[in-house]
Amino acid sequence: LGTELARQTGTVSYVSNQIFQVTATFPSGTGTGNVYEYGLFSSNTAGTMLSRDTETLIAKGASDSLTAVLQVTIS
Repeated sequence: LGTELARQTGTVSYVSNQIFQVTATFPSGTGTGNVYEYGLFSSNTAGTMLSRDTETLIAKGASDSLTAVLQVTIS
């Protein structure tokens, strides 16, 4: 990852067929800046990166809310 803007603890739900969904919302005032990538970590502080994704620029303003949704297949 590049410079970390913020971490949020996500909620996990089971979709089906060993697919789990993690949803994390960064409310206004949290994680403000240019977002190019995000990662799924084993802990909300430090931890091991389990997955990551890159995006084109997402400019998150101070009054914006951003929700990241990640689906992971565990086999």
